[in-house]
Amino acid sequence: LYNDAARFFEAAMEFCHDDENVLAHFATTMTKRAAVDSDSFKNAQAYSNKVRRNIVSFESKANPRGIASLLLSLPDLPVFAPVAIECWQAIRRVSPEFFAGTTPRERELRLKQLELVPERFGLCGSASNGRPVFKQTAAEIFRFVLQHC
Repeated sequence: LYNDAARFFEAAMEFCHDDENVLAHFATTMTKRAAVDSDSFKNAQAYSNKVRRNIVSFESKANPRGIASLLLSLPDLPVFAPVAIECWQAIRRVSPEFFAGTTPRERELRLKQLELVPERFGLCGSASNGRPVFKQTAAEIFRFVLQHC
């Protein structure tokens, strides 16, 4: 069921890649599909590769909202840390101030979501397993949140 839904949302994304409703449902469907399929490392890798293809697509369309939808909908598992980092980097390339929002309410919501990212994917503390890129990304995210709150 989730495979079919994901396929239909992918088709819809070609025509309305910046529609918030489609983005939200697409990211949710991908996440639920991943939750069902991520019982093995192979499936988690396949899901990560699918997210990477979508990052490239959204980045080519200069759509930070689409990339953020992917980032915020990823399952809270350390195995998805590399793709979460790729999402963060792509958002920064497309729209460096995306998470700052355009209104105070939007800023507050986005920053609250962003500040949870390092912990969700084990980018900081002992979960980072001494990987410098994990700690560096966590520091960048925390710095961004602190500068904009």
